[in-house]
Amino acid sequence: MKYAVTAATGRFGQLVVNHLLTRVSFRDIVIIARNLDKAHQLYPAYLDIRQSDYGDPASLQAALTGVDRVLLISSHPNEAVPRITQHKNVVQAAVQNHVHWLGYTSFFHADRCQNPLAADHLATEQFINQTNLPHSFLRNNWYLNNEFPALQAALQQKDPIVTTAGKQSIGWAAESYYAQAAANLLSNPEDELKSSYELTGVFHTYTELIKAVRTVTGQDVQLQQLTPAEY
Repeated sequence: MKYAVTAATGRFGQLVVNHLLTRVSFRDIVIIARNLDKAHQLYPAYLDIRQSDYGDPASLQAALTGVDRVLLISSHPNEAVPRITQHKNVVQAAVQNHVHWLGYTSFFHADRCQNPLAADHLATEQFINQTNLPHSFLRNNWYLNNEFPALQAALQQKDPIVTTAGKQSIGWAAESYYAQAAANLLSNPEDELKSSYELTGVFHTYTELIKAVRTVTGQDVQLQQLTPAEY
């Protein structure tokens, strides 16, 4: 059984691979990366490292040769090649290689979320559903790690945390937990998996988050709530 992780040199991809190494043999892991030099710096030479680019269908076709299960880690928006096109290229390569199962890192409640960030994820889900490829959507809520730069600025430079979330609660969780879930699903038999998973931490407001930061650091971190128009 061959398990492939795309975008494996990214922060999330590295976390997934590290968790996967605790579950399956290193001989069965396929590292797929756009930058081979970076991949060889990050991973030991005994791993199967293959070059591929989401924007290059031919490279994807070659990279997924002989792969049984693949985790498609979503790309970043606003690239030269549209995000949905990148994702479609990977899915099509998986179909052509008769991959047994595909996991896709999607957006929390992508099928009913009003957040503009969910649009590409929903379009990717719909495209995957049109194939006969067994799959699971890993609908991740917000990574707590995404808040770190603003929190560090608040602690070091005394800048306030600015948000338009108001009283809305968010299911933050550490990125490593989402990566662990992805590795678990990637390495479990597909007949035991659901078609989608809503993955989230406990829901809290920004007010509660900042209160926790104040408690942990002893610093008077400020929160500035704005309306979308004010922002």
